[in-house]
Amino acid sequence: DIYYGLKSNGTVVASGPNLYGECDVSDWSSIVELAAGSSHVLGRKADGTVVAAGYNASGSTRVHNWKNVTDIEAGVYCSLAVTDAGEILFAGQRDGHEGAANWKNPQQLVASGYQCVIIRSNGQLKSFGKTNVDHWSEIVHVVATPSSIIGFKSDGSLVVSGVSTGFQGNILDAANWQNAAAVGGGEN
Repeated sequence: DIYYGLKSNGTVVASGPNLYGECDVSDWSSIVELAAGSSHVLGRKADGTVVAAGYNASGSTRVHNWKNVTDIEAGVYCSLAVTDAGEILFAGQRDGHEGAANWKNPQQLVASGYQCVIIRSNGQLKSFGKTNVDHWSEIVHVVATPSSIIGFKSDGSLVVSGVSTGFQGNILDAANWQNAAAVGGGEN
């Protein structure tokens, strides 16, 4: 496991095995946001540029020319960003993410594992990768893990879809999840 910390002064600390240089962040400064993939990390700087460290065989750290970035996300072997113009930038292994750059002005962009989800302000979703949730509607927020996607609906209910469990539909006991304020996910 690798852990990153964003300090209040805009510097970053890292702890872990550093197999691919993913912990080589000691010279980073002016960082306002971090996003970690499985073997790489991204840092969004206050000026809207992005720095990266770690595994790059797939091109996931080729972000040196990104500018005017307002949000960053990292998948297993990919990096994504949203610019202030609403453009989606992509670097790394495609694995079903090919069409992500064609969507503009996302309300939220989420990447985890081999999947990416874009949510627009009208609640419309577009998913790329292993889990397809394009048919969901009235979604206001999305959480993704490497094997599942959870959607917050405008009525306070949740829906889930996953590839490792084969489970599709409403989350286990939806009544217990009504009016959820937050949800997180992980993989074991």
